[in-house]
Amino acid sequence: MRKKSKISADAVEPRRRAEARTRERLNNAGSKARNLGSRTEAQRPLHELQVRRTELEMQNVELQKARDEAKASLAKYTHLYEFAPVGYFSLDEQGRILEANLAGAALLGVERSKLVSRRLQRFLAPPSRPGFLAFLARVFGSAGKQVCEGQLLKADGAAVLAGFHAALADSLDGSQKWCRVAVSDLSAFNRAKEAQRRTKALSVANLWLRREFILRQEVEEALRQNEERFNQVAEASGKFIWEVDAKGLYTYASVSVKTILGYTPRELVGKKHFYDLLVPSVREQLKEGVFRTFAERKIFRDFPNPKVSKSGKTVHVETSGVPALDPTGKFIGYRGADTDVTERKRAEEALAGSELRFRTLIEQAPIAISISRNGFGVYANRKLAQMCGLQGAGEWSGRPIPEFFAPQSRDESKERTRRRLLGLPVPDEFDAIGLRTDGSQFPIRVVVAQVQLADGMANIAFITDVTERKQAELESQRSRAEIAHLSRTATLGELSGSLAHELNQPLAAILANAQAGQRFLADDHVDLNEMRDILKDIVMDTQRAGEVIRRLRQLLKKGELNRLPLDLNEVVQATLRLVRNDLLIHNITLQAEYAPEMPVIEGDRVQLQQVLLNLIVNATDAMAQTSPAERRLFVRTEHLKKDGVCVSVSDSGRGMPPDIAKRIFDPFFTTKHTGMGLGLKVCRTIITAHGGQINGTNNPEQGATFLFTLPAAKKEQP
Repeated sequence: MRKKSKISADAVEPRRRAEARTRERLNNAGSKARNLGSRTEAQRPLHELQVRRTELEMQNVELQKARDEAKASLAKYTHLYEFAPVGYFSLDEQGRILEANLAGAALLGVERSKLVSRRLQRFLAPPSRPGFLAFLARVFGSAGKQVCEGQLLKADGAAVLAGFHAALADSLDGSQKWCRVAVSDLSAFNRAKEAQRRTKALSVANLWLRREFILRQEVEEALRQNEERFNQVAEASGKFIWEVDAKGLYTYASVSVKTILGYTPRELVGKKHFYDLLVPSVREQLKEGVFRTFAERKIFRDFPNPKVSKSGKTVHVETSGVPALDPTGKFIGYRGADTDVTERKRAEEALAGSELRFRTLIEQAPIAISISRNGFGVYANRKLAQMCGLQGAGEWSGRPIPEFFAPQSRDESKERTRRRLLGLPVPDEFDAIGLRTDGSQFPIRVVVAQVQLADGMANIAFITDVTERKQAELESQRSRAEIAHLSRTATLGELSGSLAHELNQPLAAILANAQAGQRFLADDHVDLNEMRDILKDIVMDTQRAGEVIRRLRQLLKKGELNRLPLDLNEVVQATLRLVRNDLLIHNITLQAEYAPEMPVIEGDRVQLQQVLLNLIVNATDAMAQTSPAERRLFVRTEHLKKDGVCVSVSDSGRGMPPDIAKRIFDPFFTTKHTGMGLGLKVCRTIITAHGGQINGTNNPEQGATFLFTLPAAKKEQP
C-alpha cells in the first residue's frame, strides 16, 4: 500500500499558493474549471506534478531573492567590519592572527599584511601575557564570551591599555577552532563602555545577517562618537592633524591649523598641497625628500620643516606621519600631525648663543675651570691646561678625572665620582693634591657645581692653586706657635717663685736625707733598715723633682699642634698642681669641682694647659686688691648636653669695667704694667683652633668668670 506524503506545517502555505497558481494557468489555457474532488484518478497525478513544478519554481525565485539579499548584507557588514573603530582579530587556539581589520592593525601600529600568523600575545607587555593566555584558554574551553584587559605595546613602543572581548566562532568544516576578538582602547571610561557594547555585538557574530540593521546602527554611532572624540582631542592637543592624498593634496585638516598657520580647514582641503606651505628657500629640496618617503611607504617622526603662515611669517614645525591604505591595502596617501616648535627653536638658539658666551667667558677666565661628565673630562680652559702642564685643552677631553690628582687624592676623587653617579650627597668644596704632567704635585682647592648644558647635565669645577696660601698658612701657624710659646714663657715667668719653691722642697728633702745617711755611715754600727728608708725617701724626692722639671719642659718646649685624646679632668688637675704653691703664697683658697663621666676630647695637652694657666694667673692678679680672707678661686668642669665639655675659672676679685670687658680679647690690650696684651688673644686662638669658644663675664656679686667650651671627640664609626 502506497504511503501518503506528509506535508509539514511550514509547507502548507506554499502548497496552497502553488495550487492557486496551477488553477490560474489552467484557466488561462482555456481549461474547464473543475473542483479537485471531481477529478478522475488518471488526471490526479498529472495535476499533482503541475502543482509540484509550480511550487518548485516559486521556491527557486524566493531562494534567489534571499541569496541576493544575503550577498548585499554581507558586503555591508564587511564594509562596517573593515572600517569599524574597534580592532577585530580572528585567532586560533595558540593566539595566532588569522585575520585583522584596519583598526586592529592601526592599534598595533603594524601593516595588516604583516600581522597574519603572528601571535597577538607578542604585542602585549610581559606582565599582561599570562593573563591573556589564560583568557584564550577560557575562550576555547567554553561557549560563552570572555573579557580581559591588558597592556598593548605598539610597534613604536607606545603602551595602550586595551580591553579584549572574545567568543568562540563556529568552524565551517569543523577542522579548526577559532575565535573572534575585539580589542578596544580603555583610556577613557566612556570608550570602555563603547568597547563593551561592541564586544557584546561580536559575541553574536554568527547572527551577522539577522543582526545587520542593529549592528549598522551601533557601528554608525561608534563612528560618530569616535569622530567627535577625535576632533576634540585634535583640537585640545594643539597639533595640526592632517591627511593628504598620494599627490600631497590636503584631504583633511583639523581646526588647530588656524592657530598654527592661520588657515582654516576649508582653505586647505582640496585646494593646497603640503609643499605649498613650505618656506620657498627649501621647498623643492623638502618636496623631493617627502615624495621619496611616500614612494618607500615609510613612517616618519618629528621631521623638521619650516612653513609659511597665512600672514607670511615663518613657523617651525615638526611633522610625523604614517602611510594611509584603503581596505584593499592600496596606498592612498599619508596622515599625521604637525607640532609648532617655533618657541622651542628660539629657546634652543638662545641657549646655544648663551652656551657660546659661557664658553668664551670660561676660556678667558683668570681661574682654572673644567667641565666633566660621569667622571671623564669634557673641557678645560687655558688656565687649567697651564696649571696641569697640558700641551692643549684637548688633552683633558675624554681622560678620567682621577688622573689629574696625586695618588694620595685619587681614592677620594673616585669615591666622589661614584657617589655623584648614584645621586648621593657630595661636598661642593674640597681640598686635594693636584698632579702635573711632569709628575710634580701641588695643593689645590676645588669648588664643584652641576650645570645644565645644551647636551645634558655636566659638572663644572673651579680649581685654585693654593700653594702660596698653604705656605702663608704654615708661616702663620709657626707665628702663632711662637706667640703661644712666648705667652707660656711669660706665664711661667710669673709663676717662677712658686715653681722654684715647689722644686726646692724635694731638693731640700734629698739634701737632708743624704746628710743623715752620711752620719749613719760614719757610725761603726750601721742600721741597714734605716739606710734603706733614707735611700727610698731620696728616690721618691728625686722623682718628685723630676716630675716638676718634666712639666716645665712640656710647657716651655716648641712644637707643632699635637692632637690626642685627652681626659679634661686630668688636664685640669695637672695644671692646678703646677699653681698650687703660687695660690698658697697669695693666700688664695682653691675650690675645684670635676664633673663625673666626662667625655674624651681631642686636643693639644700643652696648649690647653697654657689656656688654664693664663686664666688662673689672671684671676690671681685680679684678687691682688681683695682682702686675703675673701680670695677664692673656683675651677669647675661640666659635661654639656650637646656632647661637649666646659671649663670655668671664677675669682672674687674686682671684676671688669664695661669698657675693658669689650676689649679683653683684643691683641696687645692689657691692664697690667708688665703685660704684653697677648695672653687672652692667644687663649682665644687656641680654643678656636680646637673647635670651641671662650668668653669672659662679670659675676653677679663679685669678681669675674672666664669659661671655654670644647667639643667631645667624634666616635669612630664601626
